[in-house]
Amino acid sequence: YTEQLRPALAEFLRKFQIQTLLDAPCGDFPWMNHVEMTGIEYIGLDIIDEVIASNSQKYARPDRTFRVADITVDELPPADLMLCRDCTFHLPFVFVWALLRNFVRSDIPLLLMTNHITGQNVDLDKPGGYQSRDFLSEPFLLPRPRADFWLNDNSGGKGNRFLCLWTKEQVAGAMEKAKE
Repeated sequence: YTEQLRPALAEFLRKFQIQTLLDAPCGDFPWMNHVEMTGIEYIGLDIIDEVIASNSQKYARPDRTFRVADITVDELPPADLMLCRDCTFHLPFVFVWALLRNFVRSDIPLLLMTNHITGQNVDLDKPGGYQSRDFLSEPFLLPRPRADFWLNDNSGGKGNRFLCLWTKEQVAGAMEKAKE
């Protein structure tokens, strides 16, 4: 179901001259293996040891590494872009906020993250469930990305799912407003 997303992501990486891509989580690397990333250093993070071991065995090479890390608390390696696809909808708000704080603390200027345009967010009791995340709505209220910063990621025919790009400054600003 990533067939249309893969060339769009490759074009996005070229357009923004991404030299180092942090993919967190990277659990489903087999689809990323089909994204044209010539000249780009790829770093994949995941919390599950077995996923990292498997990806390392199958896909690692000098410009492609995999590491175990918890993206809500562990220091994120420097990169030009953090891709956070198919993650936040499995997390309660407290962990989503922790991930966003960790991103803001990092040396990464751009965040490309799954966003569902639903107009609402419902919290989860514990990690592992599923609730769509609309980062333009309460409680997150991230600013609206420009139209050309959206990558259509409509899996299963759902028409409201995108990869949206935010800068570190946009995320930090939204977090400050949420504190008020």
